[in-house]
Amino acid sequence: MLSVGRERLRVIEVTSSDAQSQHTTTILTERVERARRTNVVTMPVGDSSIVADFLRYHVLVRVFDGDPEAWLEELRRRSQDDINGGDVRFIRWIRARLRTDPMLLTAIRRMVDSNPLPMNKATP
Repeated sequence: MLSVGRERLRVIEVTSSDAQSQHTTTILTERVERARRTNVVTMPVGDSSIVADFLRYHVLVRVFDGDPEAWLEELRRRSQDDINGGDVRFIRWIRARLRTDPMLLTAIRRMVDSNPLPMNKATP
């Protein structure tokens, strides 16, 4: 394997010749495609609004009972457009935080319970 600039090349044949007291070596190469990493997930660009995150905490607790995996599955089930939004970034961030801080969900539930969303009552 050779690296030339940003290209990776694989040597597939080497030939040598001697003609008129001149030695020539020819190296035949082919371009190597970089393998895509299947275990790396591109993070979508998300909106970093405090209000949006506040609403996402409520959705996580009230709609999905604190289960980020269920929310992610719902987004995957809906459509490919939904999977690229700020919700996915938020879910992945929460999952990473929960791995290091298991009490985070308890703190989120307390925050959601102490800051309920106002509900409009339907008028007859």
